[in-house]
Amino acid sequence: MSTDLTVPDRSSPAARSASVAGSPHPGGARPRLVGRDDELEALVRCLELREPAVVDVTGARGAGKTTLVDVALDAASTSFTAVRRLDLTGETATTALAGLRRHLARLPIPLPRGPSDRPDRWTLLRLDRADVLAPVAGALADLVAEHPGVSVVVESVPPLRAPGIRVIEVGALHPAAAAELLRRAADAVGVALNSDQRTRADVDRVCAAVDGNPLAVELAAARLPVVPLGSLASVLEAPGRALSVLSRPGAGPADGRTIRTDLADSHRATSAPAQRLLDVLSVFGGSFTLEAVEAVSSGAGPCFDALGELLDLRLVELEGGPGGERYRLRRLVRDFASERLAASGGEQEARARHAAYFCDVAGRAAAAVADADEDRARAVLDEDYPEALVALRWLREHHADGALRLAADLGWEAERRGAGAALVEHLEELTRAPVGTPAARRDALVWLVQLSSWSPLAGDRVGVIREQLSEAIALARTVGEPLALLRALRTQFLAVAAHGDLAAATEACRDGMELAAAIGHPRWLGRFEISLAAMHAVVRRYDVAGELGSSGLARAVRSGDRRGIALGSLLLHGVPAEHVADRAGVPPLEAVLEIFRAHGDLQNELHTLATLAHQAIDRGDPRAAAAWVLARRDRLGRTDLVNGLTVSVMLAVHVSRLRGDHAVGARLHGAVASHMEPLLAIIAPPHVEQYRSGLRTLRESLGAERFEAEVARGRLLDREETLVELVGYLRDVVGEPGPVAAGSVGSAPSPRSAPSASSPRPASAPTRPDPGLTPREQQVLHLLEQGLRNKEIAIALAITPKSVMHHTVSIYRKLGVRSRTEAVALAARQGRLPTD
Repeated sequence: MSTDLTVPDRSSPAARSASVAGSPHPGGARPRLVGRDDELEALVRCLELREPAVVDVTGARGAGKTTLVDVALDAASTSFTAVRRLDLTGETATTALAGLRRHLARLPIPLPRGPSDRPDRWTLLRLDRADVLAPVAGALADLVAEHPGVSVVVESVPPLRAPGIRVIEVGALHPAAAAELLRRAADAVGVALNSDQRTRADVDRVCAAVDGNPLAVELAAARLPVVPLGSLASVLEAPGRALSVLSRPGAGPADGRTIRTDLADSHRATSAPAQRLLDVLSVFGGSFTLEAVEAVSSGAGPCFDALGELLDLRLVELEGGPGGERYRLRRLVRDFASERLAASGGEQEARARHAAYFCDVAGRAAAAVADADEDRARAVLDEDYPEALVALRWLREHHADGALRLAADLGWEAERRGAGAALVEHLEELTRAPVGTPAARRDALVWLVQLSSWSPLAGDRVGVIREQLSEAIALARTVGEPLALLRALRTQFLAVAAHGDLAAATEACRDGMELAAAIGHPRWLGRFEISLAAMHAVVRRYDVAGELGSSGLARAVRSGDRRGIALGSLLLHGVPAEHVADRAGVPPLEAVLEIFRAHGDLQNELHTLATLAHQAIDRGDPRAAAAWVLARRDRLGRTDLVNGLTVSVMLAVHVSRLRGDHAVGARLHGAVASHMEPLLAIIAPPHVEQYRSGLRTLRESLGAERFEAEVARGRLLDREETLVELVGYLRDVVGEPGPVAAGSVGSAPSPRSAPSASSPRPASAPTRPDPGLTPREQQVLHLLEQGLRNKEIAIALAITPKSVMHHTVSIYRKLGVRSRTEAVALAARQGRLPTD
């Protein structure tokens, strides 16, 4: 069982290289230890203590434990007079412990050396394949404690848990370290990887696809002589293909280890129940809870001990989250287990249990939404939403009725996340067929209408949306569930209000109030009061709006309806103060913003940010207004709601008017002029008048001919160019060179005070300021010249795509151009492009 090792002269370079080399690797040379500085320092520190203790280097197979120990022993070699190595492959816990006891008894008896009573000889015992010792970890620690002069370092997959055992965890490599290892491993097999942005992106894709596992990274690199990097990344990202690539490399490690064999070794090391559980868990696409494990493993026997085995062997990982601890399979492990599950014939049964569990979770969340309790709904579903979508995709192929019910129950969560487009596709397809119960169809149509009404394509689908809404309302009245009818009436209000039908919206609110009062539901009654108040505010009946809004806010406070409090407060901030009885008691807009952010209510968050910008405009503070609009733009960037960009431009036009940047304002107006009239038809009349008045100011300042010319220039801008112009201008106003912290979630902007109104900027921006490009702008321009997109430029320069956009607009302004083609052509003529 044991092999005594001759201790080389550690001071010689040859000996040091041999120690680092470790086991053979692709190309005959192992890339040096990468990304393990902290673990190496901890291990060396433990070894240099020279105490009779056990150090367990533990981590998943392929994590690089052997290399770490090799390098650490080399660094701590002077602390030991002898190094012995025992391989426990094939041993049981009992025989391994007995053999270790015999081996320790044969070691020379160390003698004290001076006053410190430290032995004069110190032996390091290294145990390979020590997984078998996990059940007897306490006995191992006690045995070593009985033998002074001996330190033991153990390599294991399951951690050895016992007093007296120091554990050093070796996990997945950090992305940057994994990328460095891939490059070094590629060099070892004769493939030099470039440093351009596309290559860096492909390197990152490969490392992410193999979960940052060092062995997997090296095996992937071994394929590079025959598979180009980009193709390799695509293959590794494809479900079910990664294992084949990493299991049979053309020039693999000399010891024959592959990801598949490592996973198979770990799999065989578990009990039969643990093996069955792992196979079943492969139906999860992401993270999952213990309750989900129990539900999906039903019929496979008790799962707690089996789950503990899988955690010990790193086949399942435990991770924290906002809702508590959750579990996850790394992608390579999931692919391995998925193959086994499919071969066993149990995949459909496991997926059916998976779908049933998430249908129940989504149903409970939907019931909370129907009761106007979004806090409870979010607590129920939240992190499980991605898994519910996995279940929905499977149900669409195998159980259309169940898919319709699940899709309907996911509507609120999709809207909350600003990710309705994907769910709308499911809902559209499912509602075309006669599937599901009337109640499921009703709820599906309700959410389809609500999600569709605020999409950018809503204007082209008004007729279809009206038909779907009519059917949903008819079903809601027929089925006879009051809460479902309230939900449908709320959707009717939102849908018709989105298209400017104020009469229909008002009627829906009154019907909702009547029903909520009849069934005694204060939350819904308060919300419909607030909605009706909004309709009165639109037509300037501020006295009625103030009364209804205050009543709705009071009901929300009494019932603990945080979302209702936010809705009522937002409404009352838009009503003139003289029409609100207790304006001082209305929560500030910053508090309203935090409530909507906490709920993930993106539409109302955007509305609140726009209101904050309007307030800054009203008090003549363009910097504050610009900061709020930037914050709004940052949030809107995660979705694509109807009128989203148009509202931001409208606010920016007000900012330009306050600052005297009239040409910019006219050009921005021109960029969205075709979308402005539909927006002005549904916003509050005072804001309509304010905007039209602002346009008159711009026209008078510039003159009719110049104004129309700038508007015409704006009409030539597409959506992306409009965003560049908008954000670049607002960034200049705020004075922030990089991404504005104001736009970050969870914090409100802290805009600087506005410049003095007595010293406005010149009435029009110069056409070609050209003060010279900064070094970063030169880099961006050079990459533009190569035809790269914003995202590719961001990767190349290690900055955000948003920063690229800001640099681009600055380049346009300095060069006095309006497109990338013009910028590159002019810069080339002026000799501004780098020559490398």
